[in-house]
Amino acid sequence: MSEFDTVYHEYQRVLAQLSNAGDIRTKNELFQQLTDLLSRMEELIVSQTPGKILSGRHDMGS
Repeated sequence: MSEFDTVYHEYQRVLAQLSNAGDIRTKNELFQQLTDLLSRMEELIVSQTPGKILSGRHDMGS
């Protein structure tokens, strides 16, 4: 299993917990975990993407 798959499965697990969370403090903690996991997935995608990606924008040859 790739690192991306591992992080994605963790994201799915935390997302399911968020759906069942009752109090706002728990929801905030889970939401923070989700944003951290999304950031990690983005890092993994960008590191594996061929071509130039600058400042979140694709270089369109201009």
